[in-house]
Amino acid sequence: MGRSYMAMGILAIGLTFVLYVIAAPVEKPAPGAPAAPPQAGNAASSDELPAGHPPTEQAASPQLLKLIDSLMTVTKQNPNDPKARLMLANAQYDAKLFTDAVPNYRTYLKTDPKNPDVRTDMATAMFESGLVDEAIAILQQVAKEFDDHVNASYNLAMFYISKRDRDSTRLWLQEVIDKAPNTPQAERAKQVIEMLKTGHPPAGQQQGATK
Repeated sequence: MGRSYMAMGILAIGLTFVLYVIAAPVEKPAPGAPAAPPQAGNAASSDELPAGHPPTEQAASPQLLKLIDSLMTVTKQNPNDPKARLMLANAQYDAKLFTDAVPNYRTYLKTDPKNPDVRTDMATAMFESGLVDEAIAILQQVAKEFDDHVNASYNLAMFYISKRDRDSTRLWLQEVIDKAPNTPQAERAKQVIEMLKTGHPPAGQQQGATK
C-alpha cells in the first residue's frame, strides 16, 4: 500500500511538472506600480511620477486553475516535496493569486533559503498583496547578497515608485544600469529615469514591466 501510494504521488508530480512547463512562463515579470497616496517626506503629484505597469486584469485560464487544483492535491499528499511546493507557488503567482502564493514560497524557502529568484518572486507577490515595506526589505537583502541580480534591483525601483519615492527609485534604476548596462532591464531603467525627468514616456515608448 505504501509503495503504491508513493508511486502514484511520483506520477502525479511528473504529469503536473509537464503541464506547468507548458502552461507557465519561466520567469516572473517585474511588478506593477499601483496608485498609492503620497508618503510623508516624499510627496509628489501623479504628473511627476510614472504610473508604472499595472497588473494584467485578465482572469486566469481554466487550464491554469485546474493545474493549481492538481498541485494542491500533490502538495497535500507530499507536504515535504519542495519542487511541488514551488510549482504551486509559481502557478498561483501566474494566476494572480498572490496572497495564496506567498505562504507557499515561504514554505519552499525553508529548504532553499538563499535562492534569489524565489525570494524575488515572493517579494513581488507580497508587493501585489499590499505588503510593500516587507517586499522592499526582502529585495534589499537579495540585492545586497547577490550583486548581479538585476531583477531584484529593478523590482525595488518599481516598489519605490508606488511609494512616490523618486530618490530611491532613481538609485535602484541606476544600479541596474551600472551593473548590467547591456540588458533589457537597463534599457527599461533608462526609459523610467527619462519619465521621472519629464513626467511623460519617451515618444513611441510604452512603459511596462520586464521579465
